[in-house]
Amino acid sequence: MSGLQFEYVPWKRVIVHEVVFEPIDKILSYYRASVPMGGVGDPMRWCDGWLFTVNGAPLTPDTVRERKEGVIRWTSLGLSPCPVYVQKLEIVEGKIAIPVLNVSHLPLFKEMISWMKMTFPEKVKEAEEWVKSPRIQGL
Repeated sequence: MSGLQFEYVPWKRVIVHEVVFEPIDKILSYYRASVPMGGVGDPMRWCDGWLFTVNGAPLTPDTVRERKEGVIRWTSLGLSPCPVYVQKLEIVEGKIAIPVLNVSHLPLFKEMISWMKMTFPEKVKEAEEWVKSPRIQGL
């Protein structure tokens, strides 16, 4: 044994500067505009019935110091209801694939979904109605 020690130190706080609820077709339109034809977009994440994207704050001396103190900063969190996990989303026009990572087993994201539902109950209720829309069901 080398005497190497391991220590688990969970995050203490996540600061989210902007939370955006959007239908999945609108999120896919952003990918369509930013990913070349036939390309693969950045992965989305899925947890407990929600697709989402997270944009982390850039690394600066201040954000690095915060991370050392157990604080994560997200500049934005984009969410869309998606009751069933799928491994990838495909945009037929342009043949674009977007991998979807199932992160339901990760405590950080499970807690984020719970926080989102408690903090924005009206937005969650409105967003959950989008899933019933025929234009969303056809994706």
